[in-house]
Amino acid sequence: MRITGIIWLQRIEEKLATKHQITRDEVEQVFAIAFKIMFLG
Repeated sequence: MRITGIIWLQRIEEKLATKHQITRDEVEQVFAIAFKIMFLG
């Protein structure tokens, strides 16, 4: 299965920013790196 994108809900983006102090871009970077690591191992 290939994930090509994430559908972002406004309330989720707001929660990431306020509760976790992270941005949408940071989350997408983590998913991209984790996906690559899964296939290297």
